[in-house]
Order: sequence, then C-alpha cells, then structure tokens
Amino acid sequence: MSLLSGEDQAALLAYVCERYESSGQPADVVEALNEHNYRVLSHVDEIAAGEGLSADDHELLRAIAILHDVAKADTHLMLHADVGSDVAGVKLRELGKDEAFIETVQQAIRCHLGPFPFIEEEAEKYAQRTGEHLHLPRPQTRIEWLFYDADMLALMDIEGIEKVRVLRETTSDFIAEDEAVAAKEGGTPRAAAYRSALQSVRRAADTLSSATAKKIGERLVDQARRHIDARLTEEKTS
Repeated sequence: MSLLSGEDQAALLAYVCERYESSGQPADVVEALNEHNYRVLSHVDEIAAGEGLSADDHELLRAIAILHDVAKADTHLMLHADVGSDVAGVKLRELGKDEAFIETVQQAIRCHLGPFPFIEEEAEKYAQRTGEHLHLPRPQTRIEWLFYDADMLALMDIEGIEKVRVLRETTSDFIAEDEAVAAKEGGTPRAAAYRSALQSVRRAADTLSSATAKKIGERLVDQARRHIDARLTEEKTS
C-alpha cells in the first residue's frame, strides 16, 4: 500500500485550502475549517504515539485527516463525507496512489460521521426537509476508529468549540434552531450555540474508542466546560 510523501501531503493540504477559499464561505468559516484540519492532524500524531502505531499506519491516518473534510465548505453538511470520499479518490489517483490505499482512505472518510453526536437527529431533519434518507456507515476497522477519535478530539477542544459556534452562526438551519431556542428559553442565539456545542463535546467524549483518545478527552471536556461557562457569562452581561 503506497503512502503519501511529505510533498504529497503538502500538495493535498494546499488543494484543500484552495477549495475552501473558492467556496464562497465567509472568511471566518474558511479559517475555522483550515484550523480544524491542522488540529485533527495534531490529534492524529498524539493518538499514533499513544497507541504505538507503525509508521505506515500513522501516515495513513494523516492522509485521511488531510482529505476528510475536503468537501465541507461547498457541500451540505450531511453529504460532505460521501462527496469528500469521491474527491479524495480523484486527487489520490492523480498522485498515482494504488487502489488499496485509495479505498482505505475513501472508506475512512465515508464513515467518519457515523457515530457523530447528534448525527441521527440531523439525518432525520435532513430527511424531513428533502425526502432523502441517508445511509451513514460507522467505522469498522481500527484505523477508521482511530481517525474518528482524532476528528472528535478536534471538535472537543476550545478551538473546535469556536468552530462549532461559527458554523452554527453561518448555517441557515442552525441559525433558525438557535433563534428558536433563544426565543423559548431566553438568552441569545449565540448562547444557544454555545450550549449546543457543550452538549456535542460531552456526547463526543462518550463515542471515543481508544485509550489514548479517552485520556485526552477527559482533559478536553473539563476545558470545554470552563470555556463555555465563561462565554455564557459574557453573553448574560453583554
């Protein structure tokens, strides 16, 4: 199974960044997406070291991390894993990678939403709006689960919380939800977005699979709670 050289990784990172830039999304959304990818790569490195992965498996995880959200800026949230998997296949074939490697990367991208917090609720809402019932596969292999762990950790850290907040404030479906919650329960839509982010963090922690990720997750849940408490206090006094 052929892996990505450092040059290949840099080229794919540049491609993902350029795709985000050309998506028409606001600058803060583009920034949040790019920062997320770099944090996922950092968590991949932590997990690879903590779980004692081989160099080949570590590089495979990095390839998945670079490409997993390639379609997120220009595709509906619920569809970006399938579309991103197809894009990843095209880009990896352009680099001359073998089919076994490509299929491993593609399948990890396809299933990275499967155990995601709130995914079933969001899939049901999507079906109600569109009539399309989505099949969201779950990770099966160790590599797929370890990548899922890295992606979840990047949702749970403070930068990830702020990414969720930005996306909720710029995505029409989430804007409507947070406005409705604010109208019903009081407070601001931003406060509702932060409370939703904290729920996501806690539920994400429950889906982590590896010992390394669970250990990191415990620390991140505590940091997230303190960060969001501070932001909610600011919202009350602003």
